Amino acid sequence: MIKAIFFDYGGVLVVPATKYIYEELTKKGKVVEEEKLREVLWNEEVLSGPKGTLDLLLKTKYKELKLSSKEIITFFGKIPKQKKVWDIAHELKEKKISIALISDHIAEVVEMIRKDKEFQDLFERAIFSTEAKCSKNSKGIFDKAAEMADASPNELLLIDDHESVIDRAKNYGWQAILFKNPTDARNDYITVFSEQSSDKYLEILERFLDKHLKPDKN
Repeated sequence: MIKAIFFDYGGVLVVPATKYIYEELTKKGKVVEEEKLREVLWNEEVLSGPKGTLDLLLKTKYKELKLSSKEIITFFGKIPKQKKVWDIAHELKEKKISIALISDHIAEVVEMIRKDKEFQDLFERAIFSTEAKCSKNSKGIFDKAAEMADASPNELLLIDDHESVIDRAKNYGWQAILFKNPTDARNDYITVFSEQSSDKYLEILERFLDKHLKPDKN
């Protein structure tokens, strides 16, 4: 049976960070390659390092971007939540399902997330890459999440928007569902999470949970 559901943050609970920040920078007239921005934001050192790591890299390795860590972190604080996802997480919690979070994130942004009142009310457990000192590219953060949940990997369900992370989690023994945003409906199992499809998503997820949450009668 499933003991806890771990949601990803960026791309699931909030809109994809790189795309949002790139668009905001463009509105301000700052010319930055989207792929280069993605390279900075998801740099392993940034994701697993302490506060100040992003600032250091922007001043050294990525100084040609002419970006400050302050403006990047400010944008992170404004990223819109995907309300339908939060609503479903609340519904699941009301069903007495343990709701948790596993996310790759910058130390300064983690501080902001943890101060969010809705986040505090909803999530019983949360593990971030900067706290685990390793990202979801590593088995380590999955092991720490399982330890935190006091469960075996096959008793945990991950909802993430990256196929590579889903595949990795499954290889580590987790249950996993691929979440796709409204601009990409390639997946046959879960397509989009929009006004029109959220009920369908919940129906599919509930069928999955009905199967796996109920203890064996034996």
